Amino acid sequence: MNCKECLAALAESSVIEIHQNGSVREHSATCPECARVATLVMGAERDLAFAFNSIVSQVPATRTAEAAVTIEKRRRAGWLVSVAAALALVVVLWVVWIRVLVPGARATAELATINQHTMTAGLDCLTSQQAGDLISPYVRSNGSVWYASKPPMKVITVRGTAEELKKVRELLQRFDNSTHAECTRDR
Repeated sequence: MNCKECLAALAESSVIEIHQNGSVREHSATCPECARVATLVMGAERDLAFAFNSIVSQVPATRTAEAAVTIEKRRRAGWLVSVAAALALVVVLWVVWIRVLVPGARATAELATINQHTMTAGLDCLTSQQAGDLISPYVRSNGSVWYASKPPMKVITVRGTAEELKKVRELLQRFDNSTHAECTRDR
């Protein structure tokens, strides 16, 4: 056997096979280089076998099984807690939807659907502020409002429902009449 064949046998064989193969042993006895490689291969294989043997767990199998069961129980409990939290979130969102968003949308829709009209009326006797004070108790629906002009103008603008505007006209005709005794005294 030559060095090339000996090194090929060392690369492919285990320690047991090297001891059983007499030709590798004989060649290694005569060749110092092949003897060094054979010693290194056998030492490395022995160290690897020792490392694999020391990996064996020091924990009994029953303890490992108990730990696995405990972990699985925790996973299930965690999953149940997650599902409960998700359900609670859904309930909270539903309550917010029903209690806050829907009534707000309804109120907005009501404001949009109320038939609002605007009327501007010239005043003969009353000032704009006096007319506003007179009609304010009757202009109360959502979105209703009145605006007084600044002196010297004697005008009031009212926004409200048709019924409110009808009442405002009646009040202004009754109290803002130039033939009214109070009005003629102020002139």
